[in-house]
Amino acid sequence: MSQAWATVQVDYTVTEHSIEGQPVYVDILVLNTGKTSVEIPDIVNNRWHIEFTLSSNGQTQKIGSQKSSDKSVQTRTLKPREVLELHLEIPNSKALKTGTHKLEIDFPLDKPQHHNSNIYVHKQSVHWADLNALENETFLNTDDVLWTTPFKDNYLLFKGISTPRWINSIPVSNAYSTVHIGEQSHTYWIKDNTITLLEHEGERLRPIQEIQIPWKDFELIGRGVTNIQGSIFLPVWVPNPNGTGTLYSVQPQLDHTVVFRKIKTGSKPNSIEVAINQASIPLFLLKYSQTLELFALTTVGEARIDKLPPKSVKIYPSTPEATWLDAAFVVTEDAGLHIAAVSNTLDSFTCTEHSLSGSQLTQHSTIAPGKPDTIT
Repeated sequence: MSQAWATVQVDYTVTEHSIEGQPVYVDILVLNTGKTSVEIPDIVNNRWHIEFTLSSNGQTQKIGSQKSSDKSVQTRTLKPREVLELHLEIPNSKALKTGTHKLEIDFPLDKPQHHNSNIYVHKQSVHWADLNALENETFLNTDDVLWTTPFKDNYLLFKGISTPRWINSIPVSNAYSTVHIGEQSHTYWIKDNTITLLEHEGERLRPIQEIQIPWKDFELIGRGVTNIQGSIFLPVWVPNPNGTGTLYSVQPQLDHTVVFRKIKTGSKPNSIEVAINQASIPLFLLKYSQTLELFALTTVGEARIDKLPPKSVKIYPSTPEATWLDAAFVVTEDAGLHIAAVSNTLDSFTCTEHSLSGSQLTQHSTIAPGKPDTIT
């Protein structure tokens, strides 16, 4: 919601939905749209200027962010086009009971400011959760886990397990977090031929972006990656009628165009693991029974070249008769980011570790199936 008095524009973002026992947050953005500076109360250092009124079931309470100061009122200068941002927790909001609460926010700037909205407090009831995110401890943690609960005709999307935070209301029950390093990441969901993206920068949410996929049939075959610059890479599989298909990396650009970078054409991988290295390069690991194929999505800054399929590294089992059962990216102090993989033959299992260049680092014990106490 946006309001404007004189040359000062005020935008409010309120946590519309919350889980009982969790705090409710308000983001206030103040912008001087004029050509001259304005003098306003210093609401950053004197938050007692901001008053919250909460009403529910006929009862009303007024609360402030701080106790008022005995000192004279401090002011600050807001220059032309300057932005002032506040991220506030509504005092005592953890004590709000389930139900609907009316919120009013009042504080003075160059003129009095007033905002009304509703807050819906819910019991924590999980309809669906992205528990697969917990398998990727290197790039995701419990704060990245998404879950949904039905609400009216949509689903409420929350992020985090122990301290859930409402993200958005979405038309589908499933959504996913990208693997990432740094503060920037993405939440995304899919309906029909549209992928919807929501960028996170720390606690701040950026505007929603929608991507139209030009193919009738496609599949998000692996988790998306957000690099340190905030760019997203989504692995999408597009099948062909003959049973083969093409793997693309879907890459939205700053100018709102979308690059569909072809990664590989051929047989569909069993699954795809994703990672990001210290140079902020996304990695796609395609898992087949006979081969692991690693793609590093490097770029050189030339659009024509950066749309070409990247080079790959192939990793084979240690013996011709073995097949790959699974593989994953892992991080250790000695080897850094590398690949751990398990292969098997008719009578044994072998775990090997490989560098990102494909060379074998270690080979662990081979265990005979059916003989758990026998190590060969």
